Amino acid sequence: EMLVPLVKAVQELSKKQDRLVSIIAVLQGAGQRSSSHDSLNPEEQKETTLQIELTNKSNVILYQNQPNPFDGSTMIRYFLPENTLGASMIVFYDMYGKEVNSIEIKEKGFGKIEVNTKGLVSGIYSYSIAIGGKVIDTKKMIKQ
Repeated sequence: EMLVPLVKAVQELSKKQDRLVSIIAVLQGAGQRSSSHDSLNPEEQKETTLQIELTNKSNVILYQNQPNPFDGSTMIRYFLPENTLGASMIVFYDMYGKEVNSIEIKEKGFGKIEVNTKGLVSGIYSYSIAIGGKVIDTKKMIKQ
């Protein structure tokens, strides 16, 4: 009575194993394809190339502080495009949303702020970049 269900279970496992082995072979071959695009799957031989240009020279960018988590000091990088209008600031908040400090950014382009955090207790803090009083982006940082 138990022989038939056991045979069926072994057959199902064998099919699953065969499928997994073929998937592994395809994945291993993905990094080793030759210029002729040899592939186990004929559908993969048809390849469409799409092109896109990325630019962020017109957007304000606030980068993640480095290192994070940190102890003692950390660095924050940013980018302000030349067409930025209004006062630019980076504002620091504690984990309760209370403003800890702020700094005005007067120069356009790429910049960085070196932040001394020796006077802070350990915890999660956030910093935001604001242009003309409007918050553009916020990041979190962890003080050890």
